[in-house]
Amino acid sequence: MNEQLDSIEITALRLSKKDRAMLVDRLIVSLDEDVEGPPEEIKAAWDAEVLRRLDRMDRGETTLIAGDEAALRIRAAAQGKH
Repeated sequence: MNEQLDSIEITALRLSKKDRAMLVDRLIVSLDEDVEGPPEEIKAAWDAEVLRRLDRMDRGETTLIAGDEAALRIRAAAQGKH
């Protein structure tokens, strides 16, 4: 990561869990800005995806990993791309 991203991450991790969740939501929405359609349709599509993933979890079709482990894997993948 670059220095700016490192700084943002450090600051974000100081936020409460609720505020971090709100930040994540805002960032995800910002990625969807290029997606065509009204915000209600985009939200409905995300809601459907969440339900699909929960259903897969309930059926045992997916393997869950801890958030810390997921973060480590994401960082490792990101560093491998640079």
